Amino acid sequence: MIQPSQQNTVPKSRIHCTIQSAKRSLARDIGKIAKNCAIDLKLPNPLSIRETVGRSPHVTLTVDIEFALSQHTIWKLASRIASFCPQAGVSTHIVPKDQLPSALNA
Repeated sequence: MIQPSQQNTVPKSRIHCTIQSAKRSLARDIGKIAKNCAIDLKLPNPLSIRETVGRSPHVTLTVDIEFALSQHTIWKLASRIASFCPQAGVSTHIVPKDQLPSALNA
């Protein structure tokens, strides 16, 4: 039986997606594409998306080592984002779990 305190908990994302773009509207569109790709791949946790201002469009996926080893679909996600957003660079950063928050602030 699910306890009331457990019903409203959303699993914490283990895929952090930082989108850099000069235009907010482009970053928002790329974010929607990234979320749809993650849903299509049936990734177990939702994406956590952060938009930043920059010159050229770039997507950085940051995941912890354990997740990267257990979920080969993270590589498919990066490939799909690159396919649907050819104007954006796409990179994946693999970090130790305890360094994940600091990696996002970098």
